[in-house]
Amino acid sequence: MLRFCVFTLLFLCGFVASDDGQTLELFLSEENFQDLNLYPVSALKEMSVCYGFFVQTGSTYSVDSTQTKPAVNVLPLMEPGKTYTLVMADPDARTRSNPILRSYLHWMVTDITTQNFDLSVEAVKYFGPGPPKGTGPHRYIFLLFEQPGSVSLGGVSNSNRARFNVGDFAGSNQLGLIAGNFFFAENK
Repeated sequence: MLRFCVFTLLFLCGFVASDDGQTLELFLSEENFQDLNLYPVSALKEMSVCYGFFVQTGSTYSVDSTQTKPAVNVLPLMEPGKTYTLVMADPDARTRSNPILRSYLHWMVTDITTQNFDLSVEAVKYFGPGPPKGTGPHRYIFLLFEQPGSVSLGGVSNSNRARFNVGDFAGSNQLGLIAGNFFFAENK
């Protein structure tokens, strides 16, 4: 499935590498790291995310346009022989001012390698953004981690996505953050 996403990204969306340090700076905001319970990483790379259009870091998109699983181009960010985990989370669940469900896990893919995309595991299936009406804009954050060994999900599943602590998950699995991107979506 990941192979399909990469091919979709490369051929339908084209490949664009952003050299715009300003967009990456948006992602590197201290608030994004604090809200995900992660330590800031200064050497972070930007990853390409495509829903039929490229996600521009920090831009706002309609909920409807983000319901289909995106193509995420992680190949240029990966090193041969290493394994990776991709996470998509909403740290603004229920609302940004009252995030009692922080973070809501929208997607997790583990065991990603350059050698065999088919062996990657969609540990938690993609669930498109669906912020409750009137709760303001929510951030949807994509994170790519280097994965040194097998990943323990710690009770996370397709039916148990709320209150996912990204920092605890990364720490307990010794994951190293290497790339990210995010966008906003709002249900007015």
